[in-house]
Amino acid sequence: MAQLLAESGALALMGGVAAVAMVAWGGGWVNRLLLPDLVWEPAARDWPLFALAAGCTAAVALLAGLAPALQLRHDPMAALKDGTQHGSTRRSSLHRGLLVSQAALSVVLLVGAGLFLRSLQQLRAHDYGLNLDGVLVAQVTFDGAGWRPTDRAAFHQEALVRVRALPGVQDAALATNVPLRSLSGGKLLLPDGTRIATPDGEVTYGSQVTADYLATIGMRILAGRGFVESDGSERAVVVNETLARTVWPGRPAVGECVLREEGAPCATVVGVVADPSVFGLMPDHPRMLFWSVMAPDEATSGALLVRVVAGSSVSAGSIRAALQELRPSLPYLDVAPLSAVLEPQLRPWRLGATVFTAFGVLAMLLAGLGLYAAVAYAVTQRTREIGVRMAIGATRGSVVALVASDATRTAVAGVVLGTALALAGSRWIAGLLFEVSPRDPVVYAAVGGAIILVALLASVAPARRATRVNPVAALRAE
Repeated sequence: MAQLLAESGALALMGGVAAVAMVAWGGGWVNRLLLPDLVWEPAARDWPLFALAAGCTAAVALLAGLAPALQLRHDPMAALKDGTQHGSTRRSSLHRGLLVSQAALSVVLLVGAGLFLRSLQQLRAHDYGLNLDGVLVAQVTFDGAGWRPTDRAAFHQEALVRVRALPGVQDAALATNVPLRSLSGGKLLLPDGTRIATPDGEVTYGSQVTADYLATIGMRILAGRGFVESDGSERAVVVNETLARTVWPGRPAVGECVLREEGAPCATVVGVVADPSVFGLMPDHPRMLFWSVMAPDEATSGALLVRVVAGSSVSAGSIRAALQELRPSLPYLDVAPLSAVLEPQLRPWRLGATVFTAFGVLAMLLAGLGLYAAVAYAVTQRTREIGVRMAIGATRGSVVALVASDATRTAVAGVVLGTALALAGSRWIAGLLFEVSPRDPVVYAAVGGAIILVALLASVAPARRATRVNPVAALRAE
C-alpha cells in the first residue's frame, strides 16, 4: 500500500504542477479563446486557489493509491497459483467501471458541445430580414464635443457623398438608428385621428433614413418600392409586413396615408418590406416603419451604413480614413461590420460551445488514453493465452478482433450510459438552445460514433503488438 500511495502521489504531484503551470502561462490564451472582448486583470498570487489545487492533488493521490491497494490479495500463494508471470488477468469491476465512466462523461460533454454548435449554426443561418454580409456601420460620438446640430447634419451629408464616391462601395445610406441595435418608438395615427396601437399598448418602432437604405442593409421589398431621392418632399414611408397586415387587413398598404402626430402632414406608404429583426434574436416582429429624411438638417445623428462589393479593397480602415479626412478634429469614430451588432447576443452560444467542446475533447482524450492503457495491459497479461490461441491455429485477424472487442465493449457501455445521462439532463439546457432540440439524433449519433472510433484507435497499437507474439516463446516463458 505504501508503494502504491507513493507512486500515485508522485504522478498526482506532477499533474498538479503541470496544471498550475498551464493556468499561469495559458490564462491569456484561454481569455482570447473564450472571452476575447473582456479584459482580465491577472492576479499576482492567489493563495486560496493554490491551496485548492494542492488539496485536489492530494485527494487524487490518496484515492488513486487506495483504489488499487484495496484490490490487493492477502494470500500470496493464490497469486502464485494463478499460472501467469504477471499476476491475475481478471480486470476488477472498479477498473472497468472507471473506464465506462470516462466514456460516459465524454458523451455528456460532447453532446452539450454538439447542441451548442448546432445552435450557433442555426443562429448564423437565421433569417433576420436583412443581408448583413459586406455591410459596415460608422458612428461618431458627438457628446461633449461641442458640435451644433447643423454641424452634425452637414458632416453626415458630406460623409455620405464621400463614402459613395469610394471605389468598391455598392450602396450607402444614413439612418437615425442602427439596425438590430436600436429603434425609436412612438405613436402613429391614421388620417381620421385613430391611433395605430394594439390592445396591449404596443408602440410602433421607426427610424428615419435616406434613399438606398433598404438596398444597403438588404431588406426584401414585398410590395411597392424603396426610397428615392425625390421622396423628401413627398414624405414617403415604408412599413413592415406586420404593420401592413394589422392596420390594413385584406387590402394593399401601398398608397395609404399615416401621420406621425396630430396636425402633421400625411406621409404616403410607398413600400412594404419583409419583417426584419428589431433587436437581433428577438422572436417577435413588432410594427415598424421607416421615414424618408425630409431635409438635410434632419440627419443630425445616427449612423452611416455602407455596403461594399464582395472582394473589394474597401474596409473599415479605409472608411475611417476617408471620414477623418473630412474633419481632422472628428470626435470618436467607430467603424465596424454590421454583423458585429449580433456578437454580444451570440457570445453565450459561442462560449457554451467552446467550453463544452474543450472539456469534451479533453474527456475523450482521457478516455482514449485509459482504454489504450487498459488494452495494452490486458495484452501483456494475456501473452500466454494469445500464444496458445495462435499455436492451435488462430489467425492474426481473430487476435486483432479479440483485442479490439474488449475496448469496443467498454466504449459501447460508456456510450449507452452517457446517452442516458445526456437525455435525462437535456431538459435543463433546452432553454439555452436556439431552434435545436436537446434530443437531436444527429448529435447523439455523431458523438456515439466518435467515442467508438476513439476506442478502436486506442486498441490499434496493442492489437498489432498482440499479433507479433511468438507462440513458442510465449509457451516456453511459462
